[in-house]
Amino acid sequence: MQRIPFELGLQLNINRLISDGLIQPGKVTQLSDFHWLDEGDERASARIEADLTSPSPEEARHGTMRIHANWINQTIRLVGCPRHFGGLQCYFVCPAQDRYVSVLWSLPGERFFAGRKSLGKQ
Repeated sequence: MQRIPFELGLQLNINRLISDGLIQPGKVTQLSDFHWLDEGDERASARIEADLTSPSPEEARHGTMRIHANWINQTIRLVGCPRHFGGLQCYFVCPAQDRYVSVLWSLPGERFFAGRKSLGKQ
């Protein structure tokens, strides 16, 4: 068994997706292209759309993000938790462990994203 460093995999960081406008709390975003780059060269690409509009009783927002390409078709749950002084902190809900995470990983050769702790000791 050989260990695979996470850095060789693909990363989805919710804060980057929000700053790029691919996820917008309280809105539905249309299908948009997303690229993973390595020193300027494209490693992979996919199309992403998100809907983070459904309010819950505790004023959090729930929704989904769909990532689609020829190598993946996955829907990931999203949650926006209220911050103490206003606004929302958004998280992915890890598909494997139902934990709130800010970063999801897909290791080389895999066709899904999951949280770091879900992927075991890599």
